Amino acid sequence: MLTATISHDMRTPLNAILGMGNNLERYVEDQNGKKFHRVMMNSAALLLFLVNDLLDLFRIKNGKFICNNLICNLRKEFSELADIFQLQAQEKGLKLTFDCDPTVPQELTIDIQRVRQVLINLIGNSLKFTFQGSITLCAKIIRDEFGGHLLQVYVCDTGTGIKEEDKDKIFQMFGKLEATANMNTTGVGLGLAICKKILEGLEGTIYLADKCPSAQCLQNTTKRQDFQHGTTFSFILKLQESDFPKSSKLYESPQHSVIEESEIGPFDISKLIDRFQNQGIFVAKQGTISQHSSTKSYCPCAERRDILIVDDNIFNIMTLQCIISESLKITTDRALNGKEALEKIIKRKEENELKPCQCERMRQNYRLVFMDCNMPVMDGFQATIEIRGLMPDQKIYIVALTAYATDEFEKRCLSIGMDSYLSKPVAESRIKELVKRLRIQSAAQ
Repeated sequence: MLTATISHDMRTPLNAILGMGNNLERYVEDQNGKKFHRVMMNSAALLLFLVNDLLDLFRIKNGKFICNNLICNLRKEFSELADIFQLQAQEKGLKLTFDCDPTVPQELTIDIQRVRQVLINLIGNSLKFTFQGSITLCAKIIRDEFGGHLLQVYVCDTGTGIKEEDKDKIFQMFGKLEATANMNTTGVGLGLAICKKILEGLEGTIYLADKCPSAQCLQNTTKRQDFQHGTTFSFILKLQESDFPKSSKLYESPQHSVIEESEIGPFDISKLIDRFQNQGIFVAKQGTISQHSSTKSYCPCAERRDILIVDDNIFNIMTLQCIISESLKITTDRALNGKEALEKIIKRKEENELKPCQCERMRQNYRLVFMDCNMPVMDGFQATIEIRGLMPDQKIYIVALTAYATDEFEKRCLSIGMDSYLSKPVAESRIKELVKRLRIQSAAQ
């Protein structure tokens, strides 16, 4: 009852956010504003799916899970779903594609809300663990051994992949939870377990596939060595035979190879949002070092930024960059995990050794680092320990930026070498306070 009540109470403000947000779009004309609006709406949509996950978990545990089949346009539904993630993929430099085989009918009778929930979790995981290459959503129709029609869906990526020793527990509830840390530092937790439970409730199956069948996935290119092998998840759902008119068309069985390529070709969802091309939102106000060269002596650090934002969620990075750029007129650098952050800091140290900072700005390295704690590849704790160990003399102010809001977690952050702690969502006033305390100024000042 408590879970259902919480779900209801969360849906009420979400209804207002999504409803009013859609109406707000017509009043936004500035290109930056359009992009900010898109981040807000996509984040609200993802939150709604998380609420649905929570409610379904409650239903499953209490034996009240019911399949809600509806007639839907699967191609349209999948395209719109991929659209939610397209901006995140673009910001990370990833190719996100929906590859739909012509065997998929225009309309199918399925529980589309639950299927979307599963895909939200799978694509979200791919975005979290993929840093270059592609993410591909692929759908096709196959036949079972009795001649029945099945929907087979793949979500594949060129990300970090899954370790062999972890493959047996990825569908367990918090399967990769580190017992000693009391937190999910490696990422795979509730999402995949819910995917499995939902699909079982729909009489379907999900598994870790060996490879992706889509020609659009960069796993299959000749330049595959340029990327990680990645991960491919696949799930299969039984379909209603009434959705398929009698036909002599042959389909493959689940164990066979991929069916013939679509005559119309794969559909790249990026075409739907060409108006949201990368536009370099977070740029400094006009006025460069060369414009001031007549009054100020040039310092090698002039183009070095003072602030580094480290987070595996690109929307979190964009939000913080927006706050700092719009209110303080300061540009920032970003990293998507602790390893990337460490590499940027080491690079800055090497740059300063070659061309030392000679001005009062003291840009030997980053002066302020917002460090998320829970990230793939290398989390914020390990990154902080590495930074302090390699550069004990560098005055880098590291702020823990986390969704965990407990005294114990804060103590842990401070004990490993972080200077302060902020819990999400972060207020603009706290950001301004930190920047003012560290006397960080924009390049134009």
